[in-house]
Amino acid sequence: MNKWLALGLSALLGSTATSATRWATSGNAPRVAIFLDFENPPSKPSVQLMQREVGALLAVTGVQFSWLTLKEDVPSETFDELAVLRFRGSCRIDQLGLPAAILNEGPVTLGETDVTSGVVSSYSSVECDEIKTCIAGELGGFCARDRETAFGRALGRVVAHELYHILGKTTEHTRHGISKGLQNSFDLIRENFQFDRKALLWLKQRLQIVRTAVPGRLAPKHGDPSI
Repeated sequence: MNKWLALGLSALLGSTATSATRWATSGNAPRVAIFLDFENPPSKPSVQLMQREVGALLAVTGVQFSWLTLKEDVPSETFDELAVLRFRGSCRIDQLGLPAAILNEGPVTLGETDVTSGVVSSYSSVECDEIKTCIAGELGGFCARDRETAFGRALGRVVAHELYHILGKTTEHTRHGISKGLQNSFDLIRENFQFDRKALLWLKQRLQIVRTAVPGRLAPKHGDPSI
């Protein structure tokens, strides 16, 4: 569903994304469980950086995330919403593809959310190898630590884009920011790239409605054929 275009641009790394938009939070913040399913063992620093980036990008909605491992964690509590993210390929920046591989003839799919009969599901796929290939041309002069930071940031932005669809229950894209339908490699790793305000308002409104209307959702079952 979502296409991300890889272009060869340069970037400088710094702090994680922040936003000038602020809303007051309450004790009834929406609670969202994110279940992670990795095809191969990931880099722990990259996963931590990914989680930090997602949290910073969506902090203004007031949502509280619980990051869980699909095949290991069985939480006893319920949540207002849940998402299941399947990471394909190798989510390790030390296994980096060649920059030349980004020279293709069209957009590359870095993340995709399942849609059934026009309804957005809670399941997304994230293509780690494609993300690494996409940003490889930007990282030639980076030290190992900055490469890890760049990869974690890129993962976080792809994940945040898919969460926008899952939590917003929308197939629509905005004209600006992370909720655009097409991005480039510079957008994946540069500083201060955020969500469009319209997208954040939509997410905040929908999550608050779900918080007050839905009694809670349990963890997905391992027998679910969609997993």
